[in-house]
Amino acid sequence: MQTQLTLNLGIEEKVDVRSLIVHGDIERDVPKAKREQPAPEWGRVLSDDADCAFRRRCGTRSQLMVMLAAQGQCYVLDERTGSRHQLTAARLDSFCKGASGDELTPPWSARPLHEYDSRGRAAVVSLMGCDDFLEMCKRDMVRVEPWAASRMGGNARWNLCGTWEHVSPVWRMVEPAVGHAHAREALSAALRLTDFRGEGRDFACAECFRDRMHVSRLVEGWGRDLTRELLRGYLDACAGHPDTTMADFLPRLSMALRTLAYHDIAVEPRRACEYALHLLEVPAMIRHGRAHNLQVWANCLCEQRDVRGAVTDRYPADLAAIAREMEHERELRRHQASDEAIARRAAELDGKSFKSDGHVIRPAASVQEILDEANAQSNCVAGFIDKYARGDTKIWLMRRADSPDVPLITVEVRDGRIRQAFRSHNRQVTAEQRRVLRDWCSGVGYHAPRDWRMRALGA
Repeated sequence: MQTQLTLNLGIEEKVDVRSLIVHGDIERDVPKAKREQPAPEWGRVLSDDADCAFRRRCGTRSQLMVMLAAQGQCYVLDERTGSRHQLTAARLDSFCKGASGDELTPPWSARPLHEYDSRGRAAVVSLMGCDDFLEMCKRDMVRVEPWAASRMGGNARWNLCGTWEHVSPVWRMVEPAVGHAHAREALSAALRLTDFRGEGRDFACAECFRDRMHVSRLVEGWGRDLTRELLRGYLDACAGHPDTTMADFLPRLSMALRTLAYHDIAVEPRRACEYALHLLEVPAMIRHGRAHNLQVWANCLCEQRDVRGAVTDRYPADLAAIAREMEHERELRRHQASDEAIARRAAELDGKSFKSDGHVIRPAASVQEILDEANAQSNCVAGFIDKYARGDTKIWLMRRADSPDVPLITVEVRDGRIRQAFRSHNRQVTAEQRRVLRDWCSGVGYHAPRDWRMRALGA
């Protein structure tokens, strides 16, 4: 007898369990397909000088980003609703998200806006609110690169505030000489808006814009025409010098002129302009660039007046020679008080003078003689003047008997012992010279060194 199973479902009707058993496949729920979002599309709708506008379409939504440099307006327009919102860094980020290609490249940017990072886009928004930057954009005078904008960030506006007043006159002087494209590259580099790898003339052009404040001062003092000649001469001089030895020409010229004005030394502007350009062709002094010659020139004029009582040569043909003269005369003046003491010392030591085998050894007799010895021998004996005058050391000069006025060996004796004995440029003495010096020491009671391979000692 079969037992009938029933299931009580809490209702009056009883259901047979066997009727609920499924003998086929159970249908599974199929998830509904998600609606695919359309990919955004970008396009340039306006590019007129510095003004530009870009469209972003995504499905039914369409946005227009407008950058009107000429009017100083930047906003985002929702073309469906007609609402306009001021451009911010956040809105610029949203507008550029996912973009590629070159469609989003403003006329004043070297790269598309989507290649700027968040700090760079903040800088773009800041720059579009800077009147000085917009004035330069209107005239196609600058380019911006992403890395430079990223470095400035939201403070970009303040980095460029106040530049237009001094940039514009320099631009009018430089741009005709180098061309618009080169001037734009140089100005962008000077304002640190873009990278720069220029040499020679291009580097000098960037220097003109970088030193625009000094150019403004030159215009005030010399006038626009003469300053223009100076700048063009500077650019031409740099054309043949791909290195940076000309750098700082304008600041150094400005400083030299201020130094001369402070000391009431007058120079004729045109002659000074020609001489300044001439100094750029003079070889650079040791460890200095050619522009350093300008400061040497100013110092020489001041020293002429201080040492000689008047400026005797305002535009020296051989600047290096007169610089050495002035240094020599300055040292001589500084040690004038020691001259009498040295003369007395030489008289006291004269009894130990020596003559043998075609050589003479005698004490230094004056400050002038020691300075001449230092110049001729290229050594540091001038630093011993004060010690010699005080009696702390003794300075002896060894010469050939047939050329008593030509320096040969400079000797320092301290505490009865030869401390130093060198030929010019601190070269070691020869075997013959050592023998003469040894004979002299034996005669006057000085101690000769055992090892004549000496090391030069400072004062």
